[in-house]
Amino acid sequence: MTSILRGGAFALAIGALAACGSQSADDASKSREALSPSPNDKAAYDFFVGKGLTNFQAAGIIGNLDQESQMNPAASQPGGPGRGIAQWSAGGRWDTDQNDNMLAYARAHGLSAMSLGAQLEFIWYELTTVPSYGLAALRRTTNVSDATVVFEDDFEGCGNCATSTRIAYAQAALRAYGSSAPPPPPPRAQVLEIAFQANTTDLWTTGSEGTTDWHLGMMPGTSPSIAALPSGCAIAFQANTGNLWTAGAAGTTDWKLGMMRGTSPSITALSGGGYEIAFQANTGSLWTVGSAGHRDWALGMMKGTSPSIAALPGGGFEVAFQANTGSLWTVGSAGDRDWALGMRVGTSPSIVALAGGGFEVAFQANTSSLWTVGSAGNRDWGLGMMAGTSPSIAALPNNGFQVAFQANTTDLWTAGTAGITDWHLGMMSGTSPSIEALRSGGFQVTFQANTGALWKAGNAGTGDLGLGMAAHTSPSGT
Repeated sequence: MTSILRGGAFALAIGALAACGSQSADDASKSREALSPSPNDKAAYDFFVGKGLTNFQAAGIIGNLDQESQMNPAASQPGGPGRGIAQWSAGGRWDTDQNDNMLAYARAHGLSAMSLGAQLEFIWYELTTVPSYGLAALRRTTNVSDATVVFEDDFEGCGNCATSTRIAYAQAALRAYGSSAPPPPPPRAQVLEIAFQANTTDLWTTGSEGTTDWHLGMMPGTSPSIAALPSGCAIAFQANTGNLWTAGAAGTTDWKLGMMRGTSPSITALSGGGYEIAFQANTGSLWTVGSAGHRDWALGMMKGTSPSIAALPGGGFEVAFQANTGSLWTVGSAGDRDWALGMRVGTSPSIVALAGGGFEVAFQANTSSLWTVGSAGNRDWGLGMMAGTSPSIAALPNNGFQVAFQANTTDLWTAGTAGITDWHLGMMSGTSPSIEALRSGGFQVTFQANTGALWKAGNAGTGDLGLGMAAHTSPSGT
């Protein structure tokens, strides 16, 4: 079986050497000028928010770098080894640590080691490649003080840390930049980014950015979820260790949180930056983790089912799931509700935020019929679904939506405000499609065909993508 651990040409030899040289007593005791931002602070803040961190997590990093170097890429510690914005140690992570030093990284990428951009990229490289540098812990923080301390402890490893000053710098950065809107997401492409479990059991992605085998092993019978961030895509999945993992533009992270066997997570990009993931923990309870916080909701889920999460336009998120009573539930920023509507055993709902506000949920009822409920109204569509499969829903303009599902004929069907269509395309038994709205209008569906191959159908074209999928798994598009 493929290992979940991944190496590469820049594989790491992780040592105990601190990230920065210890500050001298003079540095630690120098008079504190007014905490005015460095000219480089805004660029660094935008960089980390663009990688999917929240405003306060990005500010926590800025506070550390301001204390280390005043965000000066040419900074050199007087009488000490610290170099650059993070004060990496000469004789260590600045220039000699095997495969983990700033100078080697810059050479390998054709960058100037003394540039701000190269040093920010190296920080992100270290955070996303070395788990002990604390990216997972940073993402779990819920305020600027905790974010500052986590980065100080796990990444910087400083001597005289002056923690209170780091926090003050971070708070100043948050005041200066935290209310500004995050960078806009990239325009929706006509070619979706699709995540799926390949027939090798590895995580794969394909789309406008090419086709990639991530060499990350997934738990058999589970499916990934993908979301678009300003800097690229983030993917959540159950690894072959049973833990929740994320991969993509925001880095590769083992969250060290066990998932219920046979279930899959759901990820959404938040309107204020970052992302949130919903999943069924190995306790059977609904959990959410990510930029908006880390929570065990203490709500029991039906065994073998998976939740669905959607970001709300005004901030926050809502999660739909099948409770252990067999009823549809929604919880989150828009409130918690038992809809008192029975779901088919072994199936999961899909939720989407609507263009006009609110949300809509699609699910297979315990009558085997497709249902939708929410802000756009409640409806039994009178369309039979295949046992053990789940629908997917996407928002369309004018508060509309479209649902994709496997009908009880095994064909792919779509239904919603854009009409009802039997695509006459056979799906693999026990799998479910994914539907996404397109920038120019219309929608696109991805699914596992009855040949075992990944297919697409919709306004951007219909065809076989020529990539084999693992049995009993489903793709996710964004």
